[in-house]
Amino acid sequence: MQRILLILAFAGLSLSSTIYAQSVVRINANEYPYPFIFVSQSKYNADIAAGNQTDSLLWIGDTLTVQLPEMEEPLELRLSFQTEIGRKVVPLIVFPGDTIGVEIDVNRSLPASDLIYSEISGPNAAGHQFLYAHEYFPPIYYMDRMNAFLPKTSKDRLFEELQREFTRQLQPVDQLLAAGKIDTGYYDLVRGYVETPLLSNAVSQLYGKSYTEFEQLSIEDRQHLAEAVFAAYPPLEEKRLYGKQGSLYAINYFSFQRALAIGSDHFFGMPNDTVTVRGKSYILQDAFPGIYQIEDGSLREHLFAQMLYTYYQILQGDNQWLDGQTDFFFRLYPRSKYRRAIQWSQENSANKKRPERRMAATGVKVKSRVRSDEADLWQPVILDETWDLSLLKESSQNVVGGKNLYITIWSSGCESCREDFAFQDQTEKLLDRFRVERLYISVDDPENEEAWFQQLFERRLGGYHLRASAALKKELAAALGLGELSMEYPHYLMVSKGKIVEKNAARPGDFEALQEQVFQNFGY
Repeated sequence: MQRILLILAFAGLSLSSTIYAQSVVRINANEYPYPFIFVSQSKYNADIAAGNQTDSLLWIGDTLTVQLPEMEEPLELRLSFQTEIGRKVVPLIVFPGDTIGVEIDVNRSLPASDLIYSEISGPNAAGHQFLYAHEYFPPIYYMDRMNAFLPKTSKDRLFEELQREFTRQLQPVDQLLAAGKIDTGYYDLVRGYVETPLLSNAVSQLYGKSYTEFEQLSIEDRQHLAEAVFAAYPPLEEKRLYGKQGSLYAINYFSFQRALAIGSDHFFGMPNDTVTVRGKSYILQDAFPGIYQIEDGSLREHLFAQMLYTYYQILQGDNQWLDGQTDFFFRLYPRSKYRRAIQWSQENSANKKRPERRMAATGVKVKSRVRSDEADLWQPVILDETWDLSLLKESSQNVVGGKNLYITIWSSGCESCREDFAFQDQTEKLLDRFRVERLYISVDDPENEEAWFQQLFERRLGGYHLRASAALKKELAAALGLGELSMEYPHYLMVSKGKIVEKNAARPGDFEALQEQVFQNFGY
């Protein structure tokens, strides 16, 4: 088959007072065996280039050409890159025999801007580019969710449910192994990549200061279950200690060991620890005391850096306690190879903005549409807490009246809610096509306001938001014909021209049903 060279130029990314450089990324995708691609999310460097190039499709400024083995089916691939207004993702479909050339204007003014990496279409984006420029290169593999649905009533079923999820997620790799496309060594490596995020989340639900998923289990039962998981799936195996989730699984392991050592009284709240280094005392908090006690120096440094980097990515604004942990790290490792990664993440966190509070129900009109798929418009609009269902009707005094709405009723501590957020991209594209806006109604208590704000930023939830008052919760329950305590979350509604037209709308994860409902209620 004759190879075709496709050059896709992306314009409109230029911003004033920004220096750009133009380069080309060429990916030769001729003859790849399956519509899944395993690549590293690390910087493409000389060490990787000297090894197996099929493990990395990363770009640092030079033309990159990668030969892949035989390909029988089309491959969907995304190129992701940074601009000053946010992350851009360009989906590409690669057919057998094609050579893809992608020409992109790259913003050189940002520390992270020279990072272009490829990934499979899907919600999983493993790894942090800076941190893994040095070691622990995590592959990117399509996982449609990062959590196993674990039963809350039976400790005996936890392993059964984990194994069921492993089997489901590993099915494409099983097919490759059965067809002789990969060997058992490679299969075992990929298996570790796929299992570890699920293991990390399962263990984090068993203990820790904020998890109540297994609240019916005693502390002793939780300890035994966590010990059994760690014994069956050792977190320090080479195939597991890769990527963000691999690091978090190892951190969970060391924090758990510390919890056992200091006694069950601290199983849900680790005490601080005071450490003196070079004449200066530091108070270590959260998971950092457990990490500090790791005997392996290089592993301790890596996991400490990973935790700092992750927290700065999640948190926002002034985080003095975390800055103290960072100061301790730099005093402990003055020449750490992770310094640049941590400093960039720290600066990025300090520059984050909190969600804008708009008293929308009392007269502020937002003229432009609010969408979560546009990096410069994703910032949420917070509605006044006096909002009620009567304001669904058109009114000059509120911003959502008379609009087509897809309403999400949720809480920041709801695991199923967070799983649905993994489908944001495809849901936004569908709703935008039919000019349907998002309204998120949180049922969080007032003391959980910070957790609510954090979720908005972590999940990049654009659209309109409000925290339901007690009166609105009762009003919703009555409108849906439910008792206030019997409503399960998340719950979805569809509103057209001020009227609720779907009291039990489909979830984002049930995309076919959602498409059908959107077309029925909002189609032209």
